[in-house]
Amino acid sequence: RSTSSRPVVYWIDNHGFNLDLVGVLQNGCNGCSGHWTVGFTSSPTAVVTEQSKMDSPTGFEVDVVELVAEQLGVTLTYVLDGSEWTLLNGHILGQRTLDVHTYVYDLSIGNTLTVLPNQEYVDFTDITFFFDILYGSRIPIPIPNYLSIVRVLSLELWIAIITSNILISFSLYALIKIYEGEVLKINAVTKPRANFKEILVRISIGLTEPEHVRWFPNLCGGSIATGAFYFYSMILCMAYTSTLLSMLIQANKEHPVDNSADAWKRGTTIYTLNYIDFL
Repeated sequence: RSTSSRPVVYWIDNHGFNLDLVGVLQNGCNGCSGHWTVGFTSSPTAVVTEQSKMDSPTGFEVDVVELVAEQLGVTLTYVLDGSEWTLLNGHILGQRTLDVHTYVYDLSIGNTLTVLPNQEYVDFTDITFFFDILYGSRIPIPIPNYLSIVRVLSLELWIAIITSNILISFSLYALIKIYEGEVLKINAVTKPRANFKEILVRISIGLTEPEHVRWFPNLCGGSIATGAFYFYSMILCMAYTSTLLSMLIQANKEHPVDNSADAWKRGTTIYTLNYIDFL
């Protein structure tokens, strides 16, 4: 699926390109660096081959490099190093492009290295070759391993976060029960019926001046250490939330979505899997 108005160039195994690739590249930008959409109709030939069968590497990657190298006046010499073809300066033409026929790529070719988000590059002497994966509408999208997000934090920190969240959950449950019962209504320093904001005020009074609230010493010990524990637990919760958010942003950069519906699906999947793993 093309993402621009530029002509789509197809590479067909054993037939080459359907259009003048270099001409399309030169007409699509000012200079020799830019973006072009290239589609693949079949699997390119592996660049790793036996010396007895072939005297040079073949495939999409090789065809592109040869065409651009010719226009730039660069001479490429391939050397068979064991079972891999390499350039004379040691850059390996590896097997990374063996499955590129399952995707559509944005290609950029130039003689200077350009770093762009979500793009990889292969440096062939003075030629820069990098691409950005764009999933086609009818191509199955592999599901990323979202569970790897939880590995960012250490095991000890995860144990502390889980323990703190469990304790906070029990504490909140106890506060709700107290608010619903008669203890808080009768012994609170404010009016018997209270809204959420007033409950926070009562909790603050209990943390700082427990002697003014008769129920607080019996419930929480009424010590400053108890208040410090609550603040510490909240900091852990915020640390977990911010770390998770940053990882979700990174995951979306590595596997971009096409529309808001896909974004909601992916976000729900990530949140659910991490919540299950968190529990």
